[in-house]
Amino acid sequence: MKVVHLNASDKGGASIVAQRLNSALNEYTEVISQHLIFEGESNNLEATEFWANNFPRKIRAKLNHVLDKFDFLQHEREAKIRFQFNHARIGVDISTHPLIIDADIIHIHWILKGFLSFDSLKKLIDLGKPIVWTCHDLWPFTGGCFYLWGCERLVSGCGECPYLYNQESNDLSSNLLSTKIKLFKESGINWAAPSKWLSEVAKTSMVLNSDVKFAVIPNPIKVSSFEVCYESQKRENKIRFNLNPTKFTVLFSAANLENPAKGFADFRKILDRLGPNQIQAIVLGQSKEIIDLPVSFHYAGYVGKPEQVKSLFGAADLYITTSLEDNLPTTVMESLACGIPALGYNIGGIPELISDDSTGFVYSKGDWQAMSDGVLHLLKNPNLLAEFSVNARRKAELEYEESIVANRYAELYDEVIHKGS
Repeated sequence: MKVVHLNASDKGGASIVAQRLNSALNEYTEVISQHLIFEGESNNLEATEFWANNFPRKIRAKLNHVLDKFDFLQHEREAKIRFQFNHARIGVDISTHPLIIDADIIHIHWILKGFLSFDSLKKLIDLGKPIVWTCHDLWPFTGGCFYLWGCERLVSGCGECPYLYNQESNDLSSNLLSTKIKLFKESGINWAAPSKWLSEVAKTSMVLNSDVKFAVIPNPIKVSSFEVCYESQKRENKIRFNLNPTKFTVLFSAANLENPAKGFADFRKILDRLGPNQIQAIVLGQSKEIIDLPVSFHYAGYVGKPEQVKSLFGAADLYITTSLEDNLPTTVMESLACGIPALGYNIGGIPELISDDSTGFVYSKGDWQAMSDGVLHLLKNPNLLAEFSVNARRKAELEYEESIVANRYAELYDEVIHKGS
């Protein structure tokens, strides 16, 4: 059985997840897996091909990305939501690509940013090949947004969208939802999600039939490649990053620190409340702004190399996610694999990752004061922190190990093939 995975970029959580799955399928199952990525620069990805593999196509990919955003400018309410909404009008036709032609199953992950438009998707659907779509956010089921922010219009029909400049009943979001209903509802797409939360929200959308089935399969990580660092190792890693080797260290990570959905503002408040005498911080993620925090910290920026990620995690005592909207963030899974307990809000798939009072603590959305109390509680109770650390590693081994996840997907592919035969 041959499977091709589709992604817009070689960066970001969805692409990392797909590449891990791609490698694991080839290593642990009989599936022959390939990864087709629209554009990127990585040279060390296994069984991967870039669509933009020559100069003209690289120019086309860059132009598509620019056009995708430029075309949306006429609709956007404000610049800060520019990367939280996509209308999928710009794309390329990959229906005749050799990897698509050769595949028995097309596995979609994240395909926006000028990669696949609705026309592109229709051409893939019209091939008649089985399609599995792992949803890394809610975009396939909304009028264009990736997360709902409390909006429930996907249930009854979009319109008057808070993301758009002209909030009318028959606005862009309404038209996009209608397009998705027409394209996806009877398409036979086999839907999958990393979290129960996302699957349950998706089932409320008008895009899906009432009897739709979702395969809920968590994202894979190679747990054995993540090391649990103990006290002496943590001290060495802290020194490496010019941090106090004896001070309690919290870690925060997000692809884009300026994305309000990631809650970096709440993380700052936690640091401010606890103060420099008690904690220090490590921060990973892109930011155009200068990072200034009320405690000693190491700012790593965007980190793409696995060894760098592991060493940064190896300096942390506790992982904090203050995401206000999220699915099943890979960084939390990585923290568990490193034996690092985690704190997070009760949103999205976070409670499925963090077992409250076992691998960390879960708090009401936005209650950063209670979360800061949780940090202090673990700081003052090292035995509890150590217990949570053991539980975290065990959870990662039992639920997220890539061999387990790969075999679950292999079973899904087998179901899909037999369903269509």
